[in-house]
Amino acid sequence: MEHSAAPIILITILVLFLIAPLLAGAAGVIAAFRDSGARPRIDHPPVWPLVINSILLCVLAHNLTYFIQELFLVLPKAWTPGLTPTLFHNNHTWTGEAEIARLFQGTGALAILICGLTALALVLRTSSRSLPALFGFWMAFQGLLQSLIQLPSSVAEPRNDVAQAMRYLGWSIELQTGLAIIASLVLAAVLIVLARRLQAFAPRPRETRLGRVGFAALTGLLPVLATIPLTVPFKWPGDPADTMRDLTVIGLIGGLWLVAAAWPRMRGRAEPQTGRPR
Repeated sequence: MEHSAAPIILITILVLFLIAPLLAGAAGVIAAFRDSGARPRIDHPPVWPLVINSILLCVLAHNLTYFIQELFLVLPKAWTPGLTPTLFHNNHTWTGEAEIARLFQGTGALAILICGLTALALVLRTSSRSLPALFGFWMAFQGLLQSLIQLPSSVAEPRNDVAQAMRYLGWSIELQTGLAIIASLVLAAVLIVLARRLQAFAPRPRETRLGRVGFAALTGLLPVLATIPLTVPFKWPGDPADTMRDLTVIGLIGGLWLVAAAWPRMRGRAEPQTGRPR
């Protein structure tokens, strides 16, 4: 694949997942200081149990999503005559030759995209603050983040699984670039929606912008960052430096938006009535 589109994708990623959330966050800080009488609330229940639950469920969702991806990379190959795949806990391989195996390199991303969309639909249909709802939140986050980010990365990296599937389908570089940009826009929109949903897990509504941002930092960004070192052992054997790099880039792409989009007030937010994480 030509790399002529790589600069366009790089600029798109930088704008949508670095510059845009930083500007949105800066706007929130400025708006918070302009609020007359906006002071931190001191009557909120402790959120540290929620933070711990969020960290553990984020790690679980990350590893489960990754395993689902590898599983569905293997299953189509297992059903193909001439291919004998092997599934590891963090990777897969196969023996034999079949041209369609290149197409099946995209089935893992498709599987976790479907998982992410299903989890998103379920978590948005309820205002529950239960542990299953929190787990659904992180499954939506991980499934959509890990799947959609593969389209822009496939344009810059021709060895990417999704890139191999698109080459098998004969898609032009222009089509791939367009899909990569659309996927990036969709991912940014999804992260903003998830940032707003995260606020519904607060034991009580955060009335100030700084309160909402602080809650998002503790229960959203912190679990994403904590997932990085906690996930490395599950990626062994592998290069720890490469693993840390990939996890950090992907984590920051998602984590920054969870905080940056948290400061606007949720209009018409109803107090959840069902359950809460313990």
